[in-house]
Amino acid sequence: MKDFFLIVLVVTLATETCFSSEPSFSQEVWRNESVRFIKEVGDKPTADEMLKLAAYAAIKYPGIEVSELQAEVSALASRKLTSISNHAVFFEDHLKSLRSTHHENPGKIDYNSERTRLFRSLGQMESAQVVELLISLLDDNIDYKELEPGSEIFSNCTLAESTLCGMIDAPPVPNTRFGPGTYKRDLLAWKKWGEQVSDGVRTFQFKGSSQIYNLSGPVEIPAKVRERRTVSAPEEAYTSTRPKSSKVSWTPLAVAVLMLFGSGWWCLRNPTRK
Repeated sequence: MKDFFLIVLVVTLATETCFSSEPSFSQEVWRNESVRFIKEVGDKPTADEMLKLAAYAAIKYPGIEVSELQAEVSALASRKLTSISNHAVFFEDHLKSLRSTHHENPGKIDYNSERTRLFRSLGQMESAQVVELLISLLDDNIDYKELEPGSEIFSNCTLAESTLCGMIDAPPVPNTRFGPGTYKRDLLAWKKWGEQVSDGVRTFQFKGSSQIYNLSGPVEIPAKVRERRTVSAPEEAYTSTRPKSSKVSWTPLAVAVLMLFGSGWWCLRNPTRK
């Protein structure tokens, strides 16, 4: 199997060469060749074809501006990937393969870069399979201790968290001070979200789509229920994972004591006459 990095490099260089100036004939050529490749991929693609499709999908990801032609190719590749049976299993196995290669032959591959690009590809796929994979990876911090201090963003659990933030509509975490599209990191909140989705008590939507999903795929929700969800949206509320304060509120107790004292004083001033 060719390294994902090599395939991404070829696609990236071709893309940058075509899109380094104003729209031109070369861009159309790149687009047409890319679309032809995507359409020619069959229902049972080879590993190299899967990785090339993933590289095309990764051209577009949150925070990066792309041309209309690039966005078109990325979307086509993403749809092609999600139409392939067990596509998430392939990427799960590929992640394991990257880890194995990294551990057995340190330095043979750029482990962090290849995984980061792969997660970018996953983030473009509107797939319940992919969401289920990302939920499972929220518990994967095996590589954390092997990374340099401050590089924990490259552990699979935080890469999965970041990917979910970029693809799931109304994530279970609040925006940062930088505004919409930027979210506070809270792995425990995402794990709780993932547990609810896995248990079937919570659904989800992808950004820019009105289709509702569970881990079995698209679901149809009655109009009245959909309207209630839109108005109340109870499951989208953010619950901080910080420990709650153990302070006791004395206000109700103080009021009760004052009322008792006041009633006793009134009785002493106004004894009952027989």
